[in-house]
Amino acid sequence: MNLTKESVMFKILNTTPVDSRTELRQKETLAHIQPNIQAIRFSTHKHPSFKKAFNGILDTFDNYGIEPSGCCLFGPPGVGKSRLLRYFLCEIYSRTEYQATDEFTPVPVIYVPVPGKPTIPKLCEQILRRTQGIYTPASKSSHSPYTRVSRMLDALQVKMIIFDEFQHLLRKEALISTADVLALIKLLMDEHGLTVVFAGLPEAQQLLDEHPELKQRVSYIKVKLQPFHLGANGPGNFEEFGNYIASIESTFNHYGPTIFPIGEEDMVKRIHIATDGILRNIGILFTRATKYCRNEKHITPEILQSAFDSVGFNQMNGFPLFTTTKAEVSKYVKRMAYQKRGEERQAKHKRGSRQGS
Repeated sequence: MNLTKESVMFKILNTTPVDSRTELRQKETLAHIQPNIQAIRFSTHKHPSFKKAFNGILDTFDNYGIEPSGCCLFGPPGVGKSRLLRYFLCEIYSRTEYQATDEFTPVPVIYVPVPGKPTIPKLCEQILRRTQGIYTPASKSSHSPYTRVSRMLDALQVKMIIFDEFQHLLRKEALISTADVLALIKLLMDEHGLTVVFAGLPEAQQLLDEHPELKQRVSYIKVKLQPFHLGANGPGNFEEFGNYIASIESTFNHYGPTIFPIGEEDMVKRIHIATDGILRNIGILFTRATKYCRNEKHITPEILQSAFDSVGFNQMNGFPLFTTTKAEVSKYVKRMAYQKRGEERQAKHKRGSRQGS
């Protein structure tokens, strides 16, 4: 099977300094996964919000050498941040000018997950760990962590560092060293002309708001990835979501098993109800449906319902979302909306009672 370009990332991971624990496990088992599941699980649909974020990171990378600059990629869990970063790494490391030779292995981008309790030594260690097997420092003991990182950046001609899980710097146990860690990042940017990407949960924006000197350097572009919604306007709207589901249908029908028409408007809405428009949930749902199909050659609404009943998100107390009528789905949605409004009113009343007492 010829995998798509983004799937080539798994071949690159052995020589690319990225966070490889999860991806390498996936790489090791890739050959044993059915081609149809590979296609669903590892394919990337470049919807407009994805393209905007990707182009922002790519523009930041290409800004290397002009000025120290960066961008932010923030969003809730499961909306595709990790997928986007892997796709970006695949794009960069696929470029001809960054192919390894017998004399030199260029490392244009390093992916660094921020440690759970970040300090300057821990962050420096994490950066150096990304280049194990590619770069060997002359001495580990005679130089400061910053000096070792600085020499590595020069030796490998690093142009960008991606700091993922940036919100870890907001943890209570990390706050005592947050200012020092951010000052280190700023120093690396200034002295090496580095570009950076800060990726993480939306609350990470607070870090930049509280440190204007760093914020000025990462004001190049700010991108937020959000779950798809069913509105008519804005990023991630119903049209984008429908196109995404249609692409999944095409993938199924190309690799097999085939699937019933999930790109129709009514079914697109049902899938959104089931997954809340979160990419990770969508991938889990259809991967599970493929496994449930077993020896069948076609995924039916009943199989998709069985898959949904087995997943761990958005349970609907046995409601047959994918097998019942459109009218019943409409009634269920209205009932749930009414129930939610009642719960919100009750919670508001309780808050008012506590404040008045």
